[in-house]
Amino acid sequence: MPSPVLKSPTFLNKMNLEFDKTDSPIAPGNMRTKESSLMMPGSELEKLLLERLLLRKELKLKSMQEKLQEFDQDAVTLKEKHSKEVQDLQSQLEEKDDIISRLQEEKLALEMTPGLNLLRCILQYILIIRLGFLDFSQMLLYPLYVIPQRVAEKTCFLLELLFIKFCPSRSGAKAESGLPGSGARKTKPKKG
Repeated sequence: MPSPVLKSPTFLNKMNLEFDKTDSPIAPGNMRTKESSLMMPGSELEKLLLERLLLRKELKLKSMQEKLQEFDQDAVTLKEKHSKEVQDLQSQLEEKDDIISRLQEEKLALEMTPGLNLLRCILQYILIIRLGFLDFSQMLLYPLYVIPQRVAEKTCFLLELLFIKFCPSRSGAKAESGLPGSGARKTKPKKG
């Protein structure tokens, strides 16, 4: 936190007055004229260098104070912005809480409706019976549809095998008819 002395208006006014004066011994124009004179004793040169150092330090101090003021202004604006956002969020939260409490009251009023529990029980029993009926119908489908289908497939397969087994006795008839797969070789008629 910046020091109250640095933020005080009297201190800032003094600083501005010192830098605005052109007759100040440490003003940049006066310092240049003093530096340009080559006939200076050692103590005067040392004094001049110290005055120059003092001027740089004061300028740095002034720029730092300006930056501090900018940061303080930014902090104030951000604080105001965040406080507005917090207030908006709190108002939204209160609205949502009101809606939730209203909906809970409506739910309680609906639950107190006479016959509602009876209707719930009936719907649950209907659901249980429906699911039970679906399970029962699937249990009926298996022995009445799936098992006979499999038995028919096996029977057809066995009948085909038996037919193929007893077909060789009729292979002569197939050969004469020219059916493919009869097993007999076709002979070419002899010329003669």
